[in-house]
Amino acid sequence: MPSWVIVGASRGIGYGYLKTLSKDPSNTIIGIVRNLPPIEEKVKNDGLQNVHLVHGDLSDAKSLNCAAAQTSDITGGAVDHLIINGAHMNAEAYFMNLPDIVGREDDFLEELNKTMVTNVAGMLFTINAFMPLVLKSDIKKIVALSSASGDVNASMQADVQNAITYGISKAGVNLLIARYAIAYKEQGVKFLAMNPGWVYTFTESLETMPSQAKPIFDEVLVTVRKWVPDCNGPTVPADNVPLHLELIERLTMEQSGQFLSHLGDKKHWA
Repeated sequence: MPSWVIVGASRGIGYGYLKTLSKDPSNTIIGIVRNLPPIEEKVKNDGLQNVHLVHGDLSDAKSLNCAAAQTSDITGGAVDHLIINGAHMNAEAYFMNLPDIVGREDDFLEELNKTMVTNVAGMLFTINAFMPLVLKSDIKKIVALSSASGDVNASMQADVQNAITYGISKAGVNLLIARYAIAYKEQGVKFLAMNPGWVYTFTESLETMPSQAKPIFDEVLVTVRKWVPDCNGPTVPADNVPLHLELIERLTMEQSGQFLSHLGDKKHWA
């Protein structure tokens, strides 16, 4: 019975993992979420039978240690796959360019601190909390969902000027995963920082997208088409997550520590 821990499982890609993995009754799935009641109701309504929900917050190391202890009770002490999806991203800050920070330095520092605490320190807290369980597994795979906005070459290719705090945090995630891969190579733990592709998270389609989000969509599409010229828009988690799982399944020690696209290369960022 393979075990999967999905950190940040309340919506979008994270919840997509719960739905996709639950189709196989042999999987034991633990979703780590900040707010349990609405997700418990959602899981019940969707009829996900083999999903366990546990409270955990990326910015709170103690809550993650408690989540790991509860997970150990559910799985019998080991975790095969740890998928860390949760992250902080502020939409207004995401679309700020460097000149926009002038006169708003305090706002920038506040946002940078929150982003780094959640996305980088939270990643470290999570991996450290669950590492004793991962080391007891024969599979030993840890995957961090990252972003091409944190990759120098991808950013230069698409002329990305915004996503400053978010991009800095994801660059930190990519380096952190490389450090972990080096530190745990002898123990056989495989690590991957993965760009998930362009996926609907707050809505299920362009038709249901809030009108105020449409200009943001158009701006992102211009950037994405510099990576993937024929891209017409995001995919839905139901179509995207299986591609993640295929890559995770074939992840090797030779790939450990790398930052790759959801297709396993360094070019299909959407």
